[in-house]
Amino acid sequence: NRTQRLVVLPAVAVRVWRGLSVGLGFNYLAGLGGHVSATEGATRALEARVDEQIYSHLAVNAGVRWQLRPRLAVALVYRQAFGVPISTVANNLVAGQPIDLDVAAAELYTPHTLTAGVAWRARPRLMLSVDVAWLRWSDWSGPFVTVTSELPFVGTIDAQPPHVGFVDGASLRAGADWTALIRGPGAA
Repeated sequence: NRTQRLVVLPAVAVRVWRGLSVGLGFNYLAGLGGHVSATEGATRALEARVDEQIYSHLAVNAGVRWQLRPRLAVALVYRQAFGVPISTVANNLVAGQPIDLDVAAAELYTPHTLTAGVAWRARPRLMLSVDVAWLRWSDWSGPFVTVTSELPFVGTIDAQPPHVGFVDGASLRAGADWTALIRGPGAA
C-alpha cells in the first residue's frame, strides 16, 4: 500500500541560461505479468505452474524554473500519469474442460498533473509560495480488475470494470518557509 512504498525518483537538472533551469526525473517501478497453468494431477487436485515476470515501468516528470528577479521565481512542472500494471493469463483444465482467464489491473495510480508555482522571498528569512495544479483524473478507469474468460457451454465472458466517471480536478497550495536561525560566516 502507499504507506509502505519507498519512492526513489532519479532526476537531473541544469541551469541553461541566467535564471532559467530545466529538470527531468523518472518515476520507475516494476510491473507484473505472466502466465499460470493449472491441470488436474494424479489425485485430481489442481497442480499449477506459475511463470510471472517483473518488468520495468517508467513515467516522466519534467519541470522548468525561471528566476524572474532576485526575490521572485516561477516554475512549471509536468508529471506523467503512472500506475503499476498487473496482467496474468491463466489457462486451466478442470474435469477435462478449459477454463481460461485474463486478469488485468493497474495499482498505485497517479494522474497526469500540471503544476504552476510562484515563490517570493518576502524577507531574508521568509519565503512565501503558491502552487496551482490541474490533475487529469478523467483518464482513470478506477481501482478495478478486468477479467476476460472463455468458459465451456457459456462462451466468452468479458467483465469490464464499471464506468466510474472521474472528473479532472484542481488544487491550490500555499506555503511559507521561515528560517529561525542562521549560523556560519553568512549569518546576519
